[in-house]
Amino acid sequence: MASLRPVPLTTCEIRPATPADAPALYLLWQRVREHNARLDPRIVLAPVAPDQFAAALERQLGRGSATVLVAADRTRLAGFV
Repeated sequence: MASLRPVPLTTCEIRPATPADAPALYLLWQRVREHNARLDPRIVLAPVAPDQFAAALERQLGRGSATVLVAADRTRLAGFV
């Protein structure tokens, strides 16, 4: 994923994701999926619409046993786990 702009760690905040992060998280997630599919031809990407992703994220965030963390700089999300 060499096309991603590096973000110095000192400018990032690690925090729990919120439903408001869904649009930016969707774009990051799509890039990761596409990257993995390019590396492994066995991976076939199923289409996932932004609203489907947002609904799934909200379900995950509502589970007490799940955690989604984001790295955010002042203007955008830089990553997630």
